[in-house]
Order: sequence, then structure tokens, then C-alpha cells
Amino acid sequence: MPRTLLFTGCVNQPLSYARKVSGKGIASFFVDEATGAATAGPVFTDIVNPTFIALSPDGSRLAAISETEDQPSDSISLFSVNAETGGLLLLGRQSTRGTVACHCAFDATGSMIGAANYSAGDKPAGDAITIHSIEGNRPGEALTAIAHAGHGPNQQRQEHSHAHCVRWTPDHRFIAVADLGIDRVRLYRADDFTLESEIALPPGSGPRHIVFHPTKPFAYLMAELQPAVTSFAYADGRLALLSTEPVQPPVSGGSGIVIAPGATHLFVGDRGNAAVARFDIGSDGIARYAASTPSGGDVPRDLAFSRSGELLAVANVLGDVALFRHAPDGALSPLSHIATGNPTAVAFL
Repeated sequence: MPRTLLFTGCVNQPLSYARKVSGKGIASFFVDEATGAATAGPVFTDIVNPTFIALSPDGSRLAAISETEDQPSDSISLFSVNAETGGLLLLGRQSTRGTVACHCAFDATGSMIGAANYSAGDKPAGDAITIHSIEGNRPGEALTAIAHAGHGPNQQRQEHSHAHCVRWTPDHRFIAVADLGIDRVRLYRADDFTLESEIALPPGSGPRHIVFHPTKPFAYLMAELQPAVTSFAYADGRLALLSTEPVQPPVSGGSGIVIAPGATHLFVGDRGNAAVARFDIGSDGIARYAASTPSGGDVPRDLAFSRSGELLAVANVLGDVALFRHAPDGALSPLSHIATGNPTAVAFL
């Protein structure tokens, strides 16, 4: 079987959830899909805490946020990708106009990138998200001025807005934002960034990440504070709630979510149980809890499939990257581990 290129974003300066750090930055590895054996490629070190990364649809570029907890604003960096060597070339950086940047994504054309700020600054007030056009291979200044007001019932975690995910809808007309602090998913128009709709989640659930079905009009959201997958019907900039299915056992600490190739099931990170939970997607579009597998480390935060769909990588913050063999029926088998130092994000080219 061929080798596939894996990028990992790692904590390299202390954060509240990773105080003892061993990461270097954005590391690359060439992974043998048959054995899981990994050969280290270049590491890009001139970046602070790239705790989330995303590849453009054509794989030619990589975006990474820099997450800090003590700066007036964070940044998003854009790189070109050398697929042969795994090397990254910095093209430019831009402010996210908020603090504790936590997520980034490309649009379907690869000409726009978005960033979410978990905790906006207060001098002055920061943005929940920023959207940037890529101009001359560099990210331009933010085109948006979007702030969220409100709070949730959890006084420790929902004292104000905590945007945690920004993602374009499959029709490319809207931008979905999951906000953990206000228990809302908001959809903004992609042309003028005005609010189109919003939907409320159960109070105190803490919505974290949302993904869209690749071929059908459904979306799936993972909650962090009350870990569960909520299934939605999606149409014309609006979400309609279908079902909410908790992980088992329900322990606080939900994290990433990814739909498997073929879209018959999805996986979520379950930090409370140090596990990866599988949900099977029915013909009605509803994702239902099926099984859990130990994540191969502590604090599973992000997940990614190889393009073949045969490998699932799990970033364990207080451990390493665990690789699993993924069967067509959704079963996971532990395959190997990649030592990379406080990994928080994974992306296969």
C-alpha cells in the first residue's frame, strides 16, 4: 500500500490544558498505510501553538491558528505544502482579532479561510470569527466584524461567547459557527456575512464542532460539556434538529468529530472516557451511538481519516498520535503510535 502524508499541530508553549509541553510546531510524517509505520518529515517550528490545522481542498495549502491565552489577539498562518517532502513554506499571517483561537477552515474553492476565537479579547472586544480572502497567496485582513453576546447556564465554561468552530456549508452559501458559550449554532451569509439563522442547543450542552454530510442534506454537531451528537436536517441556510444521541457513558469532555468516507458512520473524540466513539448514520440521516474504542492515549482532541479511509488518526494531547485501522463496517483496530509531542490536531494530505 502507498504512503500517505500526515500533518500534526502540536502545543509548543504552555497552555492551561497542556502545561508541560514537548511539541515543536507543525510536524509531518509519511505513514505506510499497510503497517502504520511512520517516517518523520520536516517540522515547522516558527509558529506558536498551532493547535488546529486544516488543508485546502486541493491539498496545496495548509492553514494553522496560533492559540495563546495571554495575548491581545491571536493569528492564522497560511502555508504552501510540498507534498513530496512534507515541507511547509510560510506565505503569510493575519490577526484573528480575538484570543484563544481554536479552529480554522477553508471554503470549497480554497480561496477563503476562516478562524474561530474561543475567548474574545476585552480591550477592545474581540471577534467570534474572522473570514479572510487569500490575496496573492497571503491571507488578507478580516472581511468580517462578527461578535456574539450572551452566556449559558454553566458559570465556569459559559460565562460569555466561546466560538469553537467555523465551517462553510456544502452549498457554499453560508458559514456555520458553533458557539460553546451560548449554546447556539449560527449561520451567516457567505456573501455579506449577515446573520441568516440560528438554532439553540440544550442549555449547558456546549456545542463544539459541526460537520456536514458530503452528499445528503444533514449536519452533525458534537457537544463538549454534555457529550452528544446532534443530527440536523440542513436546507437553505437553516438547521432543523432531528435527534440528540449521547456518548456512553456520558462524561463531560467531547471534542472533535469526523465523518468516515462512505458516510455510513462518524467518529467523535470522547476525552472524558479517553475514547473514540462511533455513531452509525441511518437512512433517516440520524447518527446513533454504536460503540467506543480506547483512544490510545489521554485527552483525544482531534481526528482525521486518510484519503483511502483505511486509517484514522487520533491526536491525544497528553500522549501521541494513535493510528487505527478502519474497517468498512466502522470497526477500529489499533495499528501504531506516532510520537510527536502534545498533538492537538491532525490532517492527512
